[in-house]
Amino acid sequence: MRRAAPRTRSTLALTLTLTLTLTLTLTLTLTLTLTLTLTLAQTLTLTLTLTLTLTLTLTLTLTLTLTLTRYDKEIEGLKELVERVRTQAAEASSMWEAAVSRKAQLDVSCLTARGELQRATKKRDYEQRVLSSGP
Repeated sequence: MRRAAPRTRSTLALTLTLTLTLTLTLTLTLTLTLTLTLTLAQTLTLTLTLTLTLTLTLTLTLTLTLTLTRYDKEIEGLKELVERVRTQAAEASSMWEAAVSRKAQLDVSCLTARGELQRATKKRDYEQRVLSSGP
């Protein structure tokens, strides 16, 4: 009895790529102003400005790739191939058993024919001896 072939699904290939980029920028500015005023005979003003800028940039990139592939059609094809091979093996086994049975029949027929040939040969030899010996 042959089973109905199961439904095949198409091959699914899914690739998921996730890229995460994180950029962190830190800027620190320090300004120092020093004003010194001296008053004597003349006014002397001294201004000193110091600016310090520090910039730090950190970049982190993470890439994740996930690939998922299902080979349903290929699997179903292999299952069908296995089923065909099983069927052919069963047929070959049946043919082998029939051949072995036929050989056994032929062996019996051959033995029977040999026996008949030996009897016919003995009968011929006997008849020749009788005819040779004369009346």
